Amino acid sequence: INQRLNNYDFLVFTSPSNVEAFSLCNDINTQNIISIGPSTTKQLKSLGVEKIHQVHESTELAMAETIFSLI
Repeated sequence: INQRLNNYDFLVFTSPSNVEAFSLCNDINTQNIISIGPSTTKQLKSLGVEKIHQVHESTELAMAETIFSLI
């Protein structure tokens, strides 16, 4: 998607390729970044993102738990 997003509460990334694709058109500089796992977190960090909420296991349930814990 070649569209810039301006209004969001959280960014949720489920793969390194999601991070790469999103970063082509958008800055990732929010404090509400959620990552599904270590390889996605590594990709975010390579772009200079520092504050990342990484789920405790790479499952949809763990992702939901992490999101609910932050709202």
